[in-house]
Amino acid sequence: MMNKFIPMRLGEFGFGVDSASFNRIQTTTKAKWAAVDRMGRNPARQFVGWDQTKSISGVVYPYWRGGRSQIPKMRDMVKAGDPLLLVDGTGLVHGFWCLESLQDGEQHFTPTGVALKWDFSLELSYYGDRALS
Repeated sequence: MMNKFIPMRLGEFGFGVDSASFNRIQTTTKAKWAAVDRMGRNPARQFVGWDQTKSISGVVYPYWRGGRSQIPKMRDMVKAGDPLLLVDGTGLVHGFWCLESLQDGEQHFTPTGVALKWDFSLELSYYGDRALS
């Protein structure tokens, strides 16, 4: 039996050719500046940290291996509200991330109304440092 290559894993969910295939990952890093009021002057700004978000978009072809369970699995992950470890295919650990939302769309329907293509977009925010146990 041949091992499946998983190019990315979020928690227990593996993205790959045989399941949900991602085609874009967008990362936004944002500086956080607090306004400090000053008497008779404009507020000063103080750097208080940073925030990072990721958007992962891709597609599932339900009748080609992965099946129709992939998007519902993602939806369950959003509802669970647990921070999830993100690891890429090279083994690089990207830390824990909060799964904020899932947007999905079905297209290319069969005569019985079943979608042949199901696209998705996941929005994640960085959870912060957490010791790996």
